[in-house]
Amino acid sequence: MKAKELNEVLKVLSDMVGEGVHIVDGQGKTIVYNKVMERLERTEGISIIGQSFDEVFKHIPTSQSTVKKALLQKKPTILSKQVYKIQNGQEVHTINSTVPVIHKDQVIAVIETSSAVRETKNVDSDGNKHNNSYKFKYILGKNKLMRKAIKLAEEAARSDVAVILQGDIGTGKELFAKTIHFDGHKKNETFLSQNCGGLQEERLDQLLFGLDDHSDLGYENTMGLLEAANGGSLFLDELETMPYQIQEKLLRALQEGYIRRIGGKEVVPINVRIIVAIESDPAELIEKGLLKKELFYRLSGINIQLPKLSDRKDDIEKLFYMLLDKECEHKNRQVPIVRKDALHKLLNHEYHGNIRELENIAMSTVASLGNKMEIKEQDIVFSDYDKKTYSSVVGYYSGKESLDAFISNVEKKIIWEAMERNLGNISNTARELGMKRQTLQHKLKKYGNKI
Repeated sequence: MKAKELNEVLKVLSDMVGEGVHIVDGQGKTIVYNKVMERLERTEGISIIGQSFDEVFKHIPTSQSTVKKALLQKKPTILSKQVYKIQNGQEVHTINSTVPVIHKDQVIAVIETSSAVRETKNVDSDGNKHNNSYKFKYILGKNKLMRKAIKLAEEAARSDVAVILQGDIGTGKELFAKTIHFDGHKKNETFLSQNCGGLQEERLDQLLFGLDDHSDLGYENTMGLLEAANGGSLFLDELETMPYQIQEKLLRALQEGYIRRIGGKEVVPINVRIIVAIESDPAELIEKGLLKKELFYRLSGINIQLPKLSDRKDDIEKLFYMLLDKECEHKNRQVPIVRKDALHKLLNHEYHGNIRELENIAMSTVASLGNKMEIKEQDIVFSDYDKKTYSSVVGYYSGKESLDAFISNVEKKIIWEAMERNLGNISNTARELGMKRQTLQHKLKKYGNKI
């Protein structure tokens, strides 16, 4: 296999994993930089491949760079927490593993993987308060289902009990988790967040429980998230994707009130409030073996069901105006008037992506409006990827096979095409198709689990 072909293989492989991947050659030039890393470091649209690490990341001091450490000292760094500023000045919190590839005593490449850790406290390094945007009074919703969810979340904010947030993609689970923390009595303590999807079991185990010091293996003394969030809150998104063995270990830690770092012998006491998010009904997840029953009961101090946007259409108008205000402020332009025909179109749309989809509609509308100060029906454009992408696979029903078989074949083709577009990433494919992650996993198993 030629070098260019190998690079293409590495690129596709790196985009299939759920972590950021950055590979440089022995001279420090980037040969692989995947999409997750682009999002982590806000480098979308910037050409990184072929560029020198020193040039692109000159804002990162050499003493703080694990890539430079691997290149110059031939030393690996395993699960090291890093806090650094990216090109736009924004601070990024990650947990990195960086390993040199050595051949004949020479470093021929360095591979770095990164996972984002969203860490927030209610005061910054200068003592200035922030995160004041996470207040219950700022969560819009006059809908009965939404008011019930907010009331339960306010109760959770006044207590230390564990919380389960159940809702589809884009219904606001992370917003509720942060508001429970920052508008509650723990607001001055640490808030940590970790998505469990797309991570290998060993990696998630290390992230949650930490590593004891093994300097001979390149392991630093690394604090896990359960320990780092002590006294505060830890939000675990997509709990149903957490491997069963890790669920058992988490349950044991919460029951006993302490953990042991991987490879360690000392007991570390923990006192952390756990907030988890799931997409499906817990009973369904337990039945399918995706959620450990005992862990569910341990975490179900307060269960909050977040309604779909289609079930709270009486909130759509206010939500759209709020999102419109936000986008216009970002673009430094005056907020346009929304005509009744445009609102009617918004109210009669099915939002598979929920509030996240409505936000994208507001953003695209403002971007395409130009200098116009009025939003008409034709200015509201919904995503029509399904019409463009899937018309070729549907075909015509000939009657030569049963209707059920015909529908199954169409569904299979649609899923395979979506999986190919998303490079095998199940979470991204499920998001595109507007279905739950575990539903897609079930269908993949049904249709052979291969692209």
